[in-house]
Amino acid sequence: MTPAVQVALKLASSKTGRKVIGGVLLLLLGLVVLFVVCFGSFFAVLMGLSLNGDLYYPLINSTRITEPYDPDRVIIHEYEVEVEKTRPVLDEEGNPVLDEDGEVVTETYTETEIRREEIESPHWGVDFEVREGSYVVACAGGVVKRVYHDDEEGNVVEIEHADAKNTTRYLHLENVLVSVGQDVILGQPLGKVGLSGECTPYRESETNVHLEVLDASGEAIDPAGVLKPWGQYLDIPTELVKEVAGAEWQDWMVSEIEGDIVWNGEAYMWPVPGHTRISSPFGSREMDGEQESHSGIDIPAPAGTPIYAAAPGVVSTNAHWSYGICVKVSVDGQTTNVYGHMLARAEGITDGVQVEAGQLIGYVGSTGNSTGNHLHFQVNVNGHAVDPMPYFG
Repeated sequence: MTPAVQVALKLASSKTGRKVIGGVLLLLLGLVVLFVVCFGSFFAVLMGLSLNGDLYYPLINSTRITEPYDPDRVIIHEYEVEVEKTRPVLDEEGNPVLDEDGEVVTETYTETEIRREEIESPHWGVDFEVREGSYVVACAGGVVKRVYHDDEEGNVVEIEHADAKNTTRYLHLENVLVSVGQDVILGQPLGKVGLSGECTPYRESETNVHLEVLDASGEAIDPAGVLKPWGQYLDIPTELVKEVAGAEWQDWMVSEIEGDIVWNGEAYMWPVPGHTRISSPFGSREMDGEQESHSGIDIPAPAGTPIYAAAPGVVSTNAHWSYGICVKVSVDGQTTNVYGHMLARAEGITDGVQVEAGQLIGYVGSTGNSTGNHLHFQVNVNGHAVDPMPYFG
């Protein structure tokens, strides 16, 4: 008989011992129940995100639809044709030249004419504004039903979402990272955006992704009406894409500004070089028919556009939820600059870090209380928002 069994029998022989054994067993049972509940909750959340019927955007760096769902779409195709025509030959005085029989002498010439042709081209999905090198991700969890390539649709991935009772189709991919029969989870990369197939008939196409959503009966529905923004779940696809992209992760977010950025020590630097339009200025503005006070300026730019510190300071990431992913830079004891609605912060931009003017701090996005990709830039002086424009000199 082992020592452990002997101790257990000795404890069981007394009333106090039996209470101790009972207490230990209850404690172990409680720990088991707690583990099961916690694991079950986590699993339920993961499954809920993947299979509860919600569909999220197929890109983590764009929500802007450039070509909407339109089953009745008609494309106007304009093209040039060379038409051969005749005209009278004129003399130096501008009079028609006559031949020996008194007939007007003519000459042939070629003229370019522009003609228009209406072409029925139903659009059964939506196209998104994207940046080259971006990854297309699964709108929800499911099973890959088909993977194929044809001349019109290019590289295609089709995913069946059993619990959601629908199917999503991703067209014109540059490459494909999944296979038929494979289980995919919400936000899993399916391939890069591309131009395979015929993206848009008779138009000069840019890199894009075309998404279609089919209901339980196999009929196409408007994806714009069912897609949800990533919001608080943005980290899910971001981490999955990072894992697949590896060293290429920031390729689609690389700055196009050449040379070093140098602060002059006085006026603020513009935080989004190359994008100077302000879509909403500081001060009073009308939103949804009501007047409100806008505490900063909005600078629209494509998702993933680099954001640079307008002035040096110390970073804080603590901000109101409405700013989404945000960076606050304390310039001095009174002045703080706020950069809101970011897609992501740049590597190394964490609380307490000192940044220099012109240092990369993040990327334009539409997180938080936002209706489109832009940077909300705000200047607070002693806790009160002031007009940022004078700070740029």
